[in-house]
Amino acid sequence: MTRELISFLMILMVLIFANLVWFSVIRKRREQEISLPSFLPPSKSAGLETLYVATVFTDRPLDRVWAHGLGVRGKASLGIDESGISVHRQGETSFLIPLKDVKESKRSSATIDKGVEGDGLEVISWAHNGIFLETSFRFPDPEVRQAFQIDFHKMIGATLG
Repeated sequence: MTRELISFLMILMVLIFANLVWFSVIRKRREQEISLPSFLPPSKSAGLETLYVATVFTDRPLDRVWAHGLGVRGKASLGIDESGISVHRQGETSFLIPLKDVKESKRSSATIDKGVEGDGLEVISWAHNGIFLETSFRFPDPEVRQAFQIDFHKMIGATLG
């Protein structure tokens, strides 16, 4: 009887903890959606296969953006045209990073909860209604990453160095 009671209490604690985490994420998402207006929809072009890793606040790199469905990592495809970088996410909200709002593109080896080999992430720093964000992508194929960098630098009028 004691063993069953302890097992029941442990399972109950796990369920309570899971619910606390779940409601914390929902609360955080609602708070962020108040300060972050909806993102622009992507343009129709896409084709560079990648993994969407995370979007974080530039000044708070350990604070994930949960608003508008950006909190979940997953497969994506990118397209670059004169309007900006279109992020088409599978099963999640897709969005556009307007080219006029892009501050820089850099390489990194870590973001909020993902660490990879040296410079394995492509990080786009950009502003959304005055709020500075960093969106990280992981390109499994080096040729696709190079194609992204070439297209990106053509659009901003810089040479790839």
